[in-house]
Amino acid sequence: MSGSLNNESYSTLRWVLENAERGFYMYTATPPMQRHVAEYYGEPAIAVYDYSKNSAPYSFGALGQWAKGQKSRAFFVINMQIALREEKDIINLNLSRDLLAGIGGIWIFAMTPDAEERLVQIAHDFYSFIRLQAHFEDEGIENETLQPIVSTITSGKYYDSYAEAAEQMERYAGLGEELMALPLNAGPERLLSAAITLENIAELYRTYGHYGDAMKLLMRIKDIREKEIGVEHLDTAITYSSIAMVYDMQGGYAEALKWHHQALAIREKILGMEHTDTATTYNDIAGIYQRLGDYEQALSWYHKALAIREKILGTEHPFTAITYNNMALVYARQNDYPLALSWYHKALAIQEKILGREHPDTAATYFNMAEVYDRQGDHTQALSWYNKAADIFAKVLGPNHPHTGIIQEKLTRSSTASFEF
Repeated sequence: MSGSLNNESYSTLRWVLENAERGFYMYTATPPMQRHVAEYYGEPAIAVYDYSKNSAPYSFGALGQWAKGQKSRAFFVINMQIALREEKDIINLNLSRDLLAGIGGIWIFAMTPDAEERLVQIAHDFYSFIRLQAHFEDEGIENETLQPIVSTITSGKYYDSYAEAAEQMERYAGLGEELMALPLNAGPERLLSAAITLENIAELYRTYGHYGDAMKLLMRIKDIREKEIGVEHLDTAITYSSIAMVYDMQGGYAEALKWHHQALAIREKILGMEHTDTATTYNDIAGIYQRLGDYEQALSWYHKALAIREKILGTEHPFTAITYNNMALVYARQNDYPLALSWYHKALAIQEKILGREHPDTAATYFNMAEVYDRQGDHTQALSWYNKAADIFAKVLGPNHPHTGIIQEKLTRSSTASFEF
């Protein structure tokens, strides 16, 4: 079960960060999960270098210069499957082992399992210096949201500004066109490798609202994976889910449900009815019914997700808190405020314990609870919870972040003890 396996892997990396002074370590995971794990340990003493942001081959010069400019004792280098595309890239990594070690600190390299297999075959010298290795099962991270304040995409999710993201998308354009032009008889290895790169580009497009561009790439990925690995493969299911999310974001709920159900059929058949990836798909389907205003169906699917998460992950896991939060949101929209607050409190108990009182997800729940109190007409309680959220967003995200601005607008309105919706 991925829950227990991942918990062990989280503990392994936590031990490294708390006890090691230097050395090379590794974990394998899907690209979204790699990013999530790095963000999970997002402490001030940790720096993250993400190859999906530049799609460049491995270069000690670039990586070494970046590391020397950090004031960190631990370096996460994620999405290395993008940097290690050719044998010469892996050989360059092998040859630079001593140079990386000379920088000092804790190096934690993350890549997909297939990239790690190539590393074992070619980079023996580098690989022999890996002290500990962990593997994380995919938990559907890219699909998970707490629906905290706004449904729009925030420009700071992966880049400091939308302008930076736009520059990256422009750099990706040529590569994307080149890979899209590959004929379907180009050979399995080449096509499947292209699909991984196209998947990263599509995710960037989707994140920053370029839905047409994302869909074009995803449909090509679908064609490649259906041809090369079949329509009942877990990677094909990931593509179906990604297509569903783009339709969802465009308001195409009927199409989104269709693609989510195709992904669900694969996951239920291969992974079973009690797997966390299956629960994630239940959660995604519930979210669409929620946006459609079909709250009875939404709650039905959320309960399916919750049953799995409570059984496999436990009642004190952040993903369980996500489902509690989502159910609370449905009850709030049904104007069942006492039940909404009950579920928010369940989510909050987990978040404060696991994430801490100064985490953005915790602040999001403070905000959502304030909204419920406000709708009940309890403006004193609403103001108290708004202030808690405001303090965290200002401290963690900064005064110019959209979430901070929304909170400040709420607090400005509160001076008249009248909130508008």
